[in-house]
Amino acid sequence: MQLPLDFLLAPPRVADARHRYIQLGGRVVTYRLRRAQRRTIGLVVDRHGLTASAPHWVALGEVEAFIREKAHWVTKKLDEHECRKTTAFEWRVGATLPVLGRPVSLSLAPHATATGLAGERLEVALRQDATVTALRESVLGFLREHALALFGERAEALAARAGRAAPAIRLSNAKTQWGSCHPDGRVFLSWRLVHLDLHLVDYVVAHELAHLDEMNHSPRFWRAVERLFPEWRAARRELRERERMLPEL
Repeated sequence: MQLPLDFLLAPPRVADARHRYIQLGGRVVTYRLRRAQRRTIGLVVDRHGLTASAPHWVALGEVEAFIREKAHWVTKKLDEHECRKTTAFEWRVGATLPVLGRPVSLSLAPHATATGLAGERLEVALRQDATVTALRESVLGFLREHALALFGERAEALAARAGRAAPAIRLSNAKTQWGSCHPDGRVFLSWRLVHLDLHLVDYVVAHELAHLDEMNHSPRFWRAVERLFPEWRAARRELRERERMLPEL
C-alpha cells in the first residue's frame, strides 16, 4: 500500500481519474479512481483526500471491496490529514520557512546580485518596494536551484559509495511523493525535500538509487537501501511525521 508522500517507481499512466463516493460505516467518503498500468490495487490518503489506483482489468466492485476492507486505515488517515491542515504561507519580509531543517527568515537585499542564504536569513535580491508575487517567485526560484544542486551532490556521494555512476537528477513539483525512478534510469525528486534535514534528503536519494537495480519494494530492494543508508527505517518514519511541518508555498 502506498502512503502519503511516499515513493512511486514511476508515475502511472492514467486512463481515468474521477470522483466517486463510498460509504464506510456511517460515513460517506469521496475518492478518486485512477486506472493505471499496475498489478495491484493501491490506496493513497493525502491532503487532497483518498485516491484508489487499480489495474484496468479490476472491476469497480473489487476496488470498493478493497477500500471497505481498509476502512479503518482510510478513515484514520483522513482524520489525521484534516487535523494537519494548515493555512497558506504568508509571503512577507520576516516570515520564516525551513531550509534543510532549520528556519530562515525572509529579508530583502536590494544591493545583492543574487538571492542566497546568509546565516539565519534568506536574503532576496529585490528592492524594498517589491511585490508579493516577485518575492514568492524569487524565493521559489532559489529553493529549486538550491535543491537541484544539493540533490545532485548527494546522488554523486551515495552513488560513489555503491561503486556506480550517479544518475542525472531532475526536479518534480510533486506534493504526494518524494521521488520516482523510471525504468530508463531517470530519477525525479520533489524540490520540497529542500525543506528537510540533510539526512532525510540522503535517505530519499538512497531509496531512488536502489530502485535503479530493483524496480520494486522487495526485501532485496530494502537490503540495497540499507547498504547505502543503514538508518533508513528511522528516516522513513521521520519523513512521514515531518509532512505536517511543510509550508504550503
